[in-house]
Amino acid sequence: ASDPDVADTTALPVKKLVDEAHGGWNHVGGMLAFGADGHLYAGIGDSAVTPYGQSPAKDLSSALGKILRV
Repeated sequence: ASDPDVADTTALPVKKLVDEAHGGWNHVGGMLAFGADGHLYAGIGDSAVTPYGQSPAKDLSSALGKILRV
């Protein structure tokens, strides 16, 4: 759009980029923010890992525990 503070809604339909199942009600992320570099950042969350378990952030085949840059 000509105004950078207004979303361009003509680019529909919306396409799903990430769909990760979480194991609990906590640690599910959901943060969205634009960085100073103009990219969109999304916090995916880490799936409610127990204090004694391994964090899914170490598993590179999963989006869980990551911050994605779009």
